[in-house]
Amino acid sequence: MVKRVKFSLRDGMTPEQLLSAVKGKISGETQQAALSFERSLTKENVSVTLRTDRVRETAVVRILTPTTDALSLPTYIEETYLVGINDEGFYYVHELIDIPPTIKTIEELLSWVNRADQGFAERVQGDILLQFIRKPEIKDDYGGKFISNLQIPNGISSDFYQVDGDAMLGNHKILTDGEVFRNYENFFIVIGETLTLQHPQHGIKTITIPKGTAALLAPQRGRAGVAD
Repeated sequence: MVKRVKFSLRDGMTPEQLLSAVKGKISGETQQAALSFERSLTKENVSVTLRTDRVRETAVVRILTPTTDALSLPTYIEETYLVGINDEGFYYVHELIDIPPTIKTIEELLSWVNRADQGFAERVQGDILLQFIRKPEIKDDYGGKFISNLQIPNGISSDFYQVDGDAMLGNHKILTDGEVFRNYENFFIVIGETLTLQHPQHGIKTITIPKGTAALLAPQRGRAGVAD
């Protein structure tokens, strides 16, 4: 059994201290983001702001790299990363993009990433969020099965269409004894008695869907390279 990494990040760390804390302890699934993270931390005159939530074993790292603009005036490149401990006990490193300017605290950022405003309260595997909703009506026409005008919390309304073949949310394969539907915003609805998620690093997780409900899945917000 692999020993779980101890979350050792703390506010006020220097770039060198931060790099030393995570080096060699990062999950293989986030290596691409980790390489960018490590490169940025080793650049000359880089500055780092670190905010940690030790209860959730999560840190938000803001990296500012000095540069010049098209007029040779001084400016900087800003990067924001979410760093924490994943399901396997290693550090993950996720670059965040499109963060609303109204977000000021780590608590607000984590709520936004985890779609708390849309009713999600549980991260079920990796970056996949889960909530159970009232089982919707399935319609059928010559184009196939679909769910019409489903109301998602926070004023979102969307149509979902039955998935033919493998249902994939990023690298997570969605399996069920029932049916899977998807909308254009990368949300999935699973209607059946069980939901199983398969992932190359996270393994297999099976969940019982409560009677009279359906499972609504979505990716975390703000992930670079991941559709919202």
